Amino acid sequence: MKLAFCKECEIFNCRILNSQFSILNSQFSILNSQMTIRPEDFSRFRCPACLQPVTLTADRQWLECSQCERLFPIKDEIPQMMLEEARPKAEVYPS
Repeated sequence: MKLAFCKECEIFNCRILNSQFSILNSQFSILNSQMTIRPEDFSRFRCPACLQPVTLTADRQWLECSQCERLFPIKDEIPQMMLEEARPKAEVYPS
């Protein structure tokens, strides 16, 4: 357990401070749960190989280039648009 100093009562890890941390943690959880990936968020992204637009896959885990059929992963809601990270569509979604 980390020690934190409360400026109000001058006690380490007091109940006031702990309740404030609990409120902040719950607010952060709410904000985190509200973060969603929308297809329009990626409308300006282009495939680094062929420069064609990419689209969000149905499972929302990849950005797909329809021309060269590469898939770029999305990790923690951040698209990984490097060719080293790309995977062939057939490898990710075998028929």
